[in-house]
Amino acid sequence: MTIQGFYNTIIHLSPWLIVKIIILILFLFYIFFAAILNRQVTLMNHVLEAKFSPLIKLFAIIHLLFIIFIFVIALIFL
Repeated sequence: MTIQGFYNTIIHLSPWLIVKIIILILFLFYIFFAAILNRQVTLMNHVLEAKFSPLIKLFAIIHLLFIIFIFVIALIFL
């Protein structure tokens, strides 16, 4: 593909397709953030044990699973 062909392909893309791709990329970044958050909560629970530590871990896991679910829904319906 030449540079002119690549340029024509980019120009003729639908603006909504570009928005959808950007939204999905942002969801992937957020999944990465949720995974890091989950890891940080696990490390925190090892250092600082409290009665509510399992509850915090549960919230972190639910948060990660929820954002993965939302990502899958976005893949299906976007």
